[in-house]
Amino acid sequence: MVIEEQFTDVIEERRVVVDGVTSQVLTAGEGRPVVLLHGDGDNAAVWQWVIPALAREHHVFALSLPGHADTDRARIDYTREYMRDFVSATLDALGLERPVLVGNSLGGQLSLWLSLAEPERFPAVVLLDSSGLGWQVNPSLAIETLPFVGEYAAAVARSPFGGVGRQMSRVSELFWRYDRAPAGWLAEQARLAKLPGFLDAAIAARRAVLGPWGQRQVLLDQLHRLTMPVLVVWGANDLVVPVAHAHAAASQLPDGELAVIQDCGHMPHVERPDEFLRVVVPFLARHANDADDAQPPPAPQRRTPRRRAPQRASPLSHQPFKQSPRRGAEAWTSR
Repeated sequence: MVIEEQFTDVIEERRVVVDGVTSQVLTAGEGRPVVLLHGDGDNAAVWQWVIPALAREHHVFALSLPGHADTDRARIDYTREYMRDFVSATLDALGLERPVLVGNSLGGQLSLWLSLAEPERFPAVVLLDSSGLGWQVNPSLAIETLPFVGEYAAAVARSPFGGVGRQMSRVSELFWRYDRAPAGWLAEQARLAKLPGFLDAAIAARRAVLGPWGQRQVLLDQLHRLTMPVLVVWGANDLVVPVAHAHAAASQLPDGELAVIQDCGHMPHVERPDEFLRVVVPFLARHANDADDAQPPPAPQRRTPRRRAPQRASPLSHQPFKQSPRRGAEAWTSR
């Protein structure tokens, strides 16, 4: 794992064994627990640019998902249910009873599955450019779920110059401005391309949530069940999942807030960490201590969807989704 030298004195690496699978966890700080869940094809190191600031007031745990980076490859399919249960069991192993969840992309969808399954466990949730909130997804990702296409891409990435190719393709998908990709993140992408079994596991995990025509599951009609505060954060220029998904999600949440970060792609915590922190830190200050002051709410009963709740004022400006000038209208695929 590549951790930039400026962060090595703050971030500590731990190993947790869950069901025979050794999981990699980065920790820092003290206080109320905050759990960070990364996106598809990455690992816990992707949070290193925001962990030190979050750790000033919180005990931060960044998890590497099964099969990703230096967490063991699982011996079963990477289904949604398996990944959800694995994260829940990892939180148990770490002794975390009421953590706040912060999830990006696939990690955001995992945060949704967890909070819907165990609403009493999580006092607040942050969804950061989350999947699972609409069918649309960048077709370059969806096409890799086709038989043999993902395997071919993995084989190319493992070739002598594949690390550079992986860097270039990932930057073009995940960043709005290429020059903002940190050197440590680029080095980690090249390392991951050579890591035995990593790319195969990443493709398997992607196929669990994506198909050739878009995202396999959309949870918008379930959001009314989330009674805890939920902050939806999105890069205005996300090329993976459009910012329209953020507006749709915020309108369905009983206690939701929306913040759209301008001039930013799919990973605000990497591309614009200062803006990410400007939005997320005040939210955590308001809600991370709710576990100390209140009893866990009862699991909500099944009911008809409630009327749209009004959105709170966002700390940053937000606007309707506009197609990126770098991609034409055909760049989005939907079911």
